[in-house]
Amino acid sequence: MIKITDKKDMFRRTTSETQHEAKCENLKVSLRDLDSKASTANKALANCMLCPRCCGVNRLKGQLGHCGSDARLRVARAALHHWEEPPISGWRGSGTIFFVGCPLHCVYCQNIQISASDFGSQKSTAVVSETNLHMVAHCDDLDSQVALTACGSPSSKATTATSSSPNLQGTMLTHESHDAHVISEQQLANIFLNLEKQGAHNINLVTPTHYLYSIIAAIKLARLEGFNLPIVYNTSGYERPESIALLTNFVDVFLTDFKYASAALAKRYSCASDYPEVAFAALQAMYAQTGACTFNSDGIMTKGIIVRHLMLPGQLQDSKAVIKKVFQEFDNNVCLSLMNQYTPMPQFLQKNRFPELCRTVSEYEYDELIEYALDLGVSNSFMQEEGTVDASFVPAFDGTGVY
Repeated sequence: MIKITDKKDMFRRTTSETQHEAKCENLKVSLRDLDSKASTANKALANCMLCPRCCGVNRLKGQLGHCGSDARLRVARAALHHWEEPPISGWRGSGTIFFVGCPLHCVYCQNIQISASDFGSQKSTAVVSETNLHMVAHCDDLDSQVALTACGSPSSKATTATSSSPNLQGTMLTHESHDAHVISEQQLANIFLNLEKQGAHNINLVTPTHYLYSIIAAIKLARLEGFNLPIVYNTSGYERPESIALLTNFVDVFLTDFKYASAALAKRYSCASDYPEVAFAALQAMYAQTGACTFNSDGIMTKGIIVRHLMLPGQLQDSKAVIKKVFQEFDNNVCLSLMNQYTPMPQFLQKNRFPELCRTVSEYEYDELIEYALDLGVSNSFMQEEGTVDASFVPAFDGTGVY
């Protein structure tokens, strides 16, 4: 991720707005409630409906869902991270944990090394990227699968996918080298505690959706040992309200994407034509939990929502539609983070299947978006400075801090 800066006065919170103290409600949760939620969560992996893909696979038996994950907990990196929004990173850093796999699989993914299920194997990033592109090529088939396996209903029997399948549903995990990044819930709890000792302002869970059950259990274990940091849920926004509900009293801050207002764009780039409506419903569920943003005396967010929008080249109107939709619903009670850091990754450029994405966002496009937000009345937001387009800002997913 890239460092965010509040360059314009209209995008700057006043001291009185940001430095009022707020206690973390997660510390008030009873052990009985923790036990109840962990028990409920652990029963669902046999027919996984965690994300809106609703695969219904039996992850306990080693089947992979669309996210590319079975029941094992896989982490690529756990370290202090200084490049999030200021209320998240602060000056000591956010204790950021990057999980392996992703339910969404955008074709332009900048964390492609870990978002695909092959992280830790001998497959190159270029091959993994090809998997995402192939999935989008079969998007109509996948949309049909999602429609037929509506969340809350039993899915059809999982099929065994081949290497040419548009998704990984029903696939058995066979890459032994993945084990290098497999950890237990107690180990995850220990990572929380270790990052707290390092001075982290919070624990920042990146792409956590498909590991929600293990994360709840790990938070419980860490709290029993005195863990006392806010939990940040860093997500693509492609979430089910039912899954968000499980996070009540476990998650304090939602750092969520809102990628598209257009179903056509969502289908083309993420094979998820339902993304706009799904992400909006998820955002409403998040807000019902957190309410307006609150901060401690150091200006670190302890409760609330930051909505990120990554502007794509040539999509100014869709970006405006995203901002308008979020602002009309939540006014300045949620923070908007408007990002210009879209970077065409090398392996993506080689394929040239999406020529419109083979350039960066222009200065004109981004300035127009900022002016639109200001004219709309947005004042609780962050924008990015120039010089954020660089693949070198992607951290090294080398297992740092994972033990």
